[in-house]
Amino acid sequence: MLYKNYIKIKFYNKIFTALQQNFIGSLIKKGKKIVALNNWFELKRLLKKKTNKEPYLLILIAIFNSLLKVNFIKKRFGSARKDIPIFLKFERQIKFGIRSFLHLSTTSKGIFLNKLVNLICFTFKRKGPIMKKNFLIYKKAIENKVLLSFIKR
Repeated sequence: MLYKNYIKIKFYNKIFTALQQNFIGSLIKKGKKIVALNNWFELKRLLKKKTNKEPYLLILIAIFNSLLKVNFIKKRFGSARKDIPIFLKFERQIKFGIRSFLHLSTTSKGIFLNKLVNLICFTFKRKGPIMKKNFLIYKKAIENKVLLSFIKR
């Protein structure tokens, strides 16, 4: 019930539809949309079973917690390559967040939905491997903040 209050607001409705489309689009492999939709519904069912909370709200907050604000481009300075931080637009942040969830929960055999549910629950609580990775990227961006003046060159 709580997520319905968020989704009624136009801003959150736009965010949630972008989130759902990106998530289902990332689940599609080799044009099998039915398999991706079945995985999406199974994910919602497992989240509801594990936490007894609204699955849409859990996914929404977990994605918000996992958003990256910066990405790195590699620029060559002499013989050394440096990582220069650049800021991401919100749509790209959502794509990178979903990609990190799916990257950590997939193997060569496919997606493990139980592992994905655990990642979503950990990220909802601001714990787990995604939050550690985001902290390391944030530290790296702060260290390389000096290199921002070299982007225009």
